[in-house]
Amino acid sequence: MKLKNFMYRGVHGWCPEDTWNLDTYLAKVIAESIKYLKKHTISHPGVVTFKQWKKILKTISEGIDAPYRLDESVNNMGNFNKQDKIAYKKQKEALKLFVTYFNTLWD
Repeated sequence: MKLKNFMYRGVHGWCPEDTWNLDTYLAKVIAESIKYLKKHTISHPGVVTFKQWKKILKTISEGIDAPYRLDESVNNMGNFNKQDKIAYKKQKEALKLFVTYFNTLWD
């Protein structure tokens, strides 16, 4: 099944298994892609400085998957403690920036 998914993903960019937890899958892909972009970018949108752009990319890459990086045993119990609230706040900020700068996510 893993080889089939690998091949399907290679052709289509996604596989049916990715949709089982699409939010988690997309958050991971976005976080890792943005982290790579931050490290390798040589440009920035004209409305922000290069330093601000690097900070924006860092905020997106560290925040978008923050809730999914929590200890799963805590997360699955439905206990929204302080750690959960902080993670979801980081994700909300990251998603807002992601939407704002979506059309400028290129190098």
